[in-house]
Amino acid sequence: FKTSAMPKNVNLGVANQQIVVRQIQLPAIEDRKELDAAVRFQAAETIAMPLDETVLDYQLLPVEDQVEGNARINVIVVAARSSMLSELVEAARAAGLKPLGVDLYAFALVRTLAGNAVADGQARVYCHLGGVANLAIATGSSCSFTRPLSSPWQGDAVSVAAALSHEVRLSIDYYMAQPGALSVSEMVLS
Repeated sequence: FKTSAMPKNVNLGVANQQIVVRQIQLPAIEDRKELDAAVRFQAAETIAMPLDETVLDYQLLPVEDQVEGNARINVIVVAARSSMLSELVEAARAAGLKPLGVDLYAFALVRTLAGNAVADGQARVYCHLGGVANLAIATGSSCSFTRPLSSPWQGDAVSVAAALSHEVRLSIDYYMAQPGALSVSEMVLS
């Protein structure tokens, strides 16, 4: 940062096993306070972490078709251990940086690679291959499924590619089994 004159204000991306991402479905609730309460209530049922030890956030996904006149909404909920986030923020501060926010890595990946993509009835897979490989599935620029990939980066290129493609295929199959999943039209690798 010092030698390249990069800005000290940063947003931190996080992807590890101390983060839980779940999709839940709720009745359409317009009042923001009621929606917050409903998300927290449902998250307590779905996330295997004590909510008083987590930072919880959520994002609304496109509205489901009405079923019997009752609109339902899909919500993607992210919970991260507070202690892990505090350590990350403190490490950035100790390095002389000013963290502006912390984001789930998959959300940042989709925003970066999807740009201004519009939901067109198709889902796209975004897969970042790096020290930690991440997979995200999105409609437009809205991430609806994500998971870190655990394929080992050891061995010859053919065996690594086979293990990775198998894990990506299993992830897509799991996503497709979820209610409201859209068919996957393409994959973007970074």
